[in-house]
Amino acid sequence: MKRSRLVRDVAEVVAIVLAGAWAIYTFAWQNLLVPAIRPPSLVATIQMRHVGNEGPLAVIRLDESLHNTGINTVHFLGYSITVLSERVRPSATALPAKTENGGNVLEAYYTFSKPSVVYRDAFLTQLADPTTGRDLFLYPGQLTTLTREFYVPRTKFTRLVAWLITTYTKNEKRTIPTTMTIEPSGRPHFDSQAPDGVVFMYNEPLAELDLSE
Repeated sequence: MKRSRLVRDVAEVVAIVLAGAWAIYTFAWQNLLVPAIRPPSLVATIQMRHVGNEGPLAVIRLDESLHNTGINTVHFLGYSITVLSERVRPSATALPAKTENGGNVLEAYYTFSKPSVVYRDAFLTQLADPTTGRDLFLYPGQLTTLTREFYVPRTKFTRLVAWLITTYTKNEKRTIPTTMTIEPSGRPHFDSQAPDGVVFMYNEPLAELDLSE
């Protein structure tokens, strides 16, 4: 009787110890290890609309959506919206296809003019340069929307393309020196002094608008 009770007591103690160890492991994994190894997750969208006219100018509205779908806070180092304009140029004769990088593109009866910048808002945050005094971050699960308007001549351009170019990190414990330069294309470039895997980039054309409609 005493032996069976002893065995039962030992089994209960072992079960309690194992349960506690599992709880500690689960807590450490979910709250310390997983956030430490998982990169920040950013989903960005842009909607560009022609919402009115101001004399000969078209009023263009940009609606930006930034969604942190991860478990780490997204801290921006540099952020920019750049809108490039183009004109469609018709061709009286069929143009040949373009073959490059294993692909084939045929735009037989038109070309685009060289893009030019019609709008740009680009900045560094104080995490990249403490002198800027600007900050931008998203908590896990946070969704932020931004709206802005700009103006372009209605008849001068045919097509607008909005680019989102940004660099961000999940590390806010120290400044990550970052510089911004404007490339010949008119789009910004952010260069951060950080080891691989610390800083992440987003560089995509996210919206187009046909001004001829």
